[in-house]
Amino acid sequence: MERPHGFRTMLRRLAWLLLFTSAPAAASDTPLVTLADTEFAAADLACPANGQTVFCLDPRNGAVVAVDSHAVAKRRTVIGPARADGPRPLAIACIDSNTLAAVCRSGDAWSLRTWRLQPDAAVEFSAPLQEVALGAAAESAFPPRLLVGPSRDWLLVAGLPAPLPPLLRGPIAGTRVGKVADRGCPPLAEQGRVAAVAANRLDETMLFAARGDRSARLSFHDLSGRTLLDLDSTLPAVRDAACSPADGTLWVIGGDGSADRPAGLWRLDAALDGGRQIVRPVCIARLADPQAVACISNTAVVVAHGGAGRTLVRLDVIPRPPAAAATGPGVHP
Repeated sequence: MERPHGFRTMLRRLAWLLLFTSAPAAASDTPLVTLADTEFAAADLACPANGQTVFCLDPRNGAVVAVDSHAVAKRRTVIGPARADGPRPLAIACIDSNTLAAVCRSGDAWSLRTWRLQPDAAVEFSAPLQEVALGAAAESAFPPRLLVGPSRDWLLVAGLPAPLPPLLRGPIAGTRVGKVADRGCPPLAEQGRVAAVAANRLDETMLFAARGDRSARLSFHDLSGRTLLDLDSTLPAVRDAACSPADGTLWVIGGDGSADRPAGLWRLDAALDGGRQIVRPVCIARLADPQAVACISNTAVVVAHGGAGRTLVRLDVIPRPPAAAATGPGVHP
């Protein structure tokens, strides 16, 4: 007899409890490889599925720089600077290895733009492949987020200021983005503003809702917007998140600088406390002023951190043992 959908969902969520069975890596055990010392504070990062390149958004002029994820200091500009009096990109994501999307703002006008990258020259910012209007709203003090699902057939715009919806979803067909609307997006209610978004290989969206000085709320949602799981992340000041496409490991940039929640890269593990499911953050690396993270494989992530000149580093993390990977969140019961 077929199990009810809710029961299958419950089992799938319970599988997340077995995310890690080995001892967690300590911050001092994780090697850091400097990929680039940029003269700008990289505002956002994006990475295609093959993990070979990391795209960095330059907030000074709106240009996008590509950095080789394994070749130190090998980089080039792939999208040229934006005009000072025109739209400026605030968040980026990869539709595929050659197509980049960005959430842009010009005055009160917000839009989604895409570009087809060229192998030997920078694309003009003023010549996008596509432009989709998102609506009108004043500038926000918090950056928006842009997420492309692992299936590469949908994207999510998160964190737009009111009166725009805080979440907008749009279909992707090839390199074209369809109508972007709030249909199928989960309601945030009183959870707070969206601080970070990620997606696992089941195409489930993970939202981090910031709640002032308190820890962020972590929730899982299916493509219809239905809430599958809602937990306290116990991690404050969450700024960005990325999910490993191979095993579902959830990486988060956050921490308020306190003794038990230092700023840096965190891995979020699942655990049980008195029979109740909880989140157990593990600090992988303490980093100064971390702002963005991108997952390039199941054993490596890239983080932008630092002050006015941000350093781009790769962290080669300890992989999950096979026994734990077999029971990770991407496994259907």
